[in-house]
Amino acid sequence: MRLMHILLLLGTGVFNRYSGELPLNAASRPFLSPFPPFSKYMGFLNGLKGVFGGSSKPPEAISLLFEETEQWIRKSTASHLESLKKATLNRFSEIRFLLKELDSNLTALEKKEVNEEEASQRVQKVVSSSQHALVGRLKGLLHKVEPPQIAEWQQMREYGLNTFSVLQNEMALFGKNIAYTSILLRKEVKQIGVRLSELEKILKELSRSFDTNSLFEQSQKSQSIHQELVQLQQENTSLRHQAVQVEKELQQTNQKLLEQQKTLTAVQDSREAKELESLLEQTKELDEKKQALSRELFELIGGVDKPLKRFNQLVVSKHWHLEKNQVLFLALLVKNPASAFESDPKAQSFKAILKEMQSAIQDQKISFKDGKEKVKRLASLNQLLEFDFFSNFFWKQNELEKKNQQIEKQIHSNHFSKKLKEETQHLQQARLAANQSKEAVSQNQSAIQKNIGIQQEKKKALEKILSKIASASVTISFSSA
Repeated sequence: MRLMHILLLLGTGVFNRYSGELPLNAASRPFLSPFPPFSKYMGFLNGLKGVFGGSSKPPEAISLLFEETEQWIRKSTASHLESLKKATLNRFSEIRFLLKELDSNLTALEKKEVNEEEASQRVQKVVSSSQHALVGRLKGLLHKVEPPQIAEWQQMREYGLNTFSVLQNEMALFGKNIAYTSILLRKEVKQIGVRLSELEKILKELSRSFDTNSLFEQSQKSQSIHQELVQLQQENTSLRHQAVQVEKELQQTNQKLLEQQKTLTAVQDSREAKELESLLEQTKELDEKKQALSRELFELIGGVDKPLKRFNQLVVSKHWHLEKNQVLFLALLVKNPASAFESDPKAQSFKAILKEMQSAIQDQKISFKDGKEKVKRLASLNQLLEFDFFSNFFWKQNELEKKNQQIEKQIHSNHFSKKLKEETQHLQQARLAANQSKEAVSQNQSAIQKNIGIQQEKKKALEKILSKIASASVTISFSSA
């Protein structure tokens, strides 16, 4: 608004009382555009608008194959955009002509000497300073509003949308320079004002034409979405090819899994498997007999268990002396009787300990709850001293161990275990491969569904833009792969 106010002051005769001149009108205007008015092109564009969608009758819906979309966009926008481009280039020519005239006016203003007899030296100095500042700023402005030399749509559109605002904002910054300069250089400033007013009018119309015409933006956006859809289609094609491959791999891995399960079943039902099963059953029976012997032994020595622990405490506290090897055997006997007897197959060390403990009882070094318990414990001790451990326990245990070793050799020579282990590992590997194939199929299907969802969203967005371009409902369909 400040710019309009300044230009109106310059062009409507506000300063005529200083010069006695009338404002320039259309007849006396020094600049006559050699180009037809922009409104003529706008009328032509409005006519095109009527062709595209101005009929009162609802336009017929348009159905397109996706492969036809790109060509349809070019065909539907080419003539419209070309007309707008032609009109814009004509406006650029008008603007360049105006800028050339303005540059000449500014050169003349720059060379004009401030010499007014009625004005004081102070006024002349202010006017001269404003004169040079105005010339410098306006020349900078002319450079900023120069139309682009390359007739590319994006540059033309940016220029058309932004330059009018640039002119307004820049002019608002040096209104004082215009006012002060016009005090003594009215004619020169007035000529510049008329040119700027013409320039403003053209830039305003140009800005409005681009601001109200979104066809270029729609065309660019539709082409961008089209390219995204092309890429999505390529990805979908690749994913479908992958789907065939992973499905094939899944069938193969499932087949291998079934075959491996059959192989494992055959191994499990083989003669060697039955032999091994029998051998394992025998080892189980031998283990049970060993355990029975151990329980028998523990029951046998259970009658002296408590006295043995008391005797061990007596030895540990050094209230009863034993040989070093006897001390160690006694400690093991109390802690782990089975291990102690394994190292003493004839029970010689054990019976020596019993005799030492018998002496300690007789010397009353080991106490009992009462005489009855003492009699009972001594009876158990005497029974153990007379018991034939080798024949009744160690020999039987040794026989069981021999049989167990023989069976272990037979088990070791039986190849079923090795085969079973190998085939079990193969089954696990086949199952892992099948699971991986299933996961690959699942991921592939998820990727396809995700792409289809994105594709549908992009398709709807493209249909919406194309419907605006055509002023009719546009639907797009994809040909089956």
